[in-house]
Amino acid sequence: PGRSVSLEVDAVHALLTRHNLSLAHLIPHAEVWIGQAADTIPRLAEDLGEGSVIFAFMDHRGTRFHNDLFRLQRHSVTLPNFTHVCDNTLKPGAPLCLWLVAQCRGSTPSSVGNWSLNEFAHWNSEDWMLVNGGAGV
Repeated sequence: PGRSVSLEVDAVHALLTRHNLSLAHLIPHAEVWIGQAADTIPRLAEDLGEGSVIFAFMDHRGTRFHNDLFRLQRHSVTLPNFTHVCDNTLKPGAPLCLWLVAQCRGSTPSSVGNWSLNEFAHWNSEDWMLVNGGAGV
């Protein structure tokens, strides 16, 4: 069975996540690491090894998604059928990530999509969520 690792920059969010994992009796199967992705992604390679990431959900500053995706690939932690979901790609925006995914040779129209959703707690504000299934950047 696989493990789940959440990378959290905010210590309060990390503590809340750990508490929820404890309530759900999932502590043996999940970890929460505190730090920015730039600092914690290399640790994924060190602690879990190459090819250890099959799914990533990114919900931070959209203008950094492409850097973090490249960082995952550079440290060889993604599997060939790696799937990633990036939230908030319209606001504040992730134009580089969207463009790179659209240009990726491994992407097919059926494996990549932008979903238009209402922003959480702002029912009248549109945002996008990028879903790239089984392809790289």
